[in-house]
Amino acid sequence: MDRSKTYNNTNSGVLWAIPKKKDDGKPEYNLIQQGKLNIDGNEMRIVGISRFNKDGEPMVGIYREIGTIKKNNLKSGEKDPDAKGVVNNIVDKGGYTISAWKEEYGNGEEKNKYTSLKVRAFDSAQPDNNEKKETKSDSGEIDTSGLESDEIPF
Repeated sequence: MDRSKTYNNTNSGVLWAIPKKKDDGKPEYNLIQQGKLNIDGNEMRIVGISRFNKDGEPMVGIYREIGTIKKNNLKSGEKDPDAKGVVNNIVDKGGYTISAWKEEYGNGEEKNKYTSLKVRAFDSAQPDNNEKKETKSDSGEIDTSGLESDEIPF
């Protein structure tokens, strides 16, 4: 007799607290950057999370915003949800490669560091060094707010 329970987790999930590293007590994952990325004309919000890969090498995971939740101000009973929101249904349309360049925006003490990104389909034959994204002018085309850290592992 199989005593293991099976769960149907369709249309459900869990958010956990970020675990701390055992050696120094700092979070395993650290939010270091935020911005936008356009793939095939579809703009999305993204964040960069510093972490270590399975070999202990530093890396940045790129995460796409799929939705938002906020406090449910209309909660009237114990069974009502504490928060509500909207989630986009994301459809995987294949893979891309991504290249990144450390950049600076502004002059003197007003310089903001950021990372410019370029994606291309896996089957594209263009090398990364010919794809460098044009650095935007000081006209405000790039939103660099919140990008104080340049802790990128390269």
